[in-house]
Amino acid sequence: MISHIEHALQHFFYYLNDYYHFLKVLLKPCLFLYTIFVRRTSLLSTKIVKLTISQKYKLKQFTWITTIGIVIGFLYPSIEDGWGEAFPLINGTLAGFIIGILVASLELLLFTGNLRRIPFTQIFMLRVGIYFILAFFITFGIFLFSRMFRFDLSYSEVLRSDEFQNYLSNYYHLVLIFCFLVIALCVFTLQMARKLGFSNLVAFITGKYRSPRKQNRIFMFISLGGIDEIIRRTGNMALHNFINDFIHDMSDTIRIHRGTLTQYMEDEIVITWRFKTGIENANCIRTYFHLCHEIVGHFEEYYSKYGLLPKPKCAIHAGSVIKAEIGEIKSEISFFGDVINTTSRILHEGVKRGIDILVSQSVMDVVELPRYFKTQARGSFTARGKKNSIQLFSLHINRE
Repeated sequence: MISHIEHALQHFFYYLNDYYHFLKVLLKPCLFLYTIFVRRTSLLSTKIVKLTISQKYKLKQFTWITTIGIVIGFLYPSIEDGWGEAFPLINGTLAGFIIGILVASLELLLFTGNLRRIPFTQIFMLRVGIYFILAFFITFGIFLFSRMFRFDLSYSEVLRSDEFQNYLSNYYHLVLIFCFLVIALCVFTLQMARKLGFSNLVAFITGKYRSPRKQNRIFMFISLGGIDEIIRRTGNMALHNFINDFIHDMSDTIRIHRGTLTQYMEDEIVITWRFKTGIENANCIRTYFHLCHEIVGHFEEYYSKYGLLPKPKCAIHAGSVIKAEIGEIKSEISFFGDVINTTSRILHEGVKRGIDILVSQSVMDVVELPRYFKTQARGSFTARGKKNSIQLFSLHINRE
């Protein structure tokens, strides 16, 4: 038994040593991406700059996709070939690693922006097609080069060898079928997660909220404003496009700050956070100001299409709600509680007073604001039908 283990380890390290120069070439793109997403090094300085929230979000996505690729790449040869030889495990893991890096890069750099507006089926087929072609070339190349290193053969000698031809004829199609099925499943899951929200997708599959659950949450209600002017100018279709453009342009910002879009009601949008997540890094506050910054970045697009910019006003409030799955023919996961109605009333109060952002005392008491935020007390507010008043505050960025 011990001799078998020693033999396997010797074989493993021998094979790994042969791969050294090959890996150095493959890892160069990884180091480049590392400098982009993590270190943010310039050409003139090696100083490490602290990651922004956006970079942390992208790095997390990149890491998850790459890790999934490595795990899947390792599992297939483990199941198919067992643990008898080292090189199938190395080949599979290396293929999964490279495919994972390329898929993560394409997801973060290519499949963003307007490409997400392509219909579900078309973008699904496009993604699966591109990723399957990548998988084909990467797996074929790794299986070819591994034999060159392992048996000390040339490129042409490996291609002509009976062993490689037998592998291509009898086994390689199984690898391709596995790659296709895994890619299709992962892409479908990813796209459904974008449609429903990843947490909601998991909750539907597991039945987590079939029984109602009590939660402490933070809610943000946003009113876009300007809808009457859009309807008067161009009609209801333009209003739909206006709201849809806004939601599309701001979705990444909301995800970066770990919020969840839960409802659309005419020109109002509802975003929610788990209590701890919302106050962490002042996510619930930063989201609004990040949205306003993004709107300025889309200045020309909005003015050319609609003749105005979104002028969002928002209200932020926290409290206890019930989260539960409801419906049979059409199911959804919804929130129930007085805090939702109260947040809506605070929003309407802010619109009436002409205040861009109103935050309740329940949020201000627990959130740690960055130093550049300045608060101003806006007095108390009593919602209709309520006895207890709520202290409200407005926020702005101090640019001095």
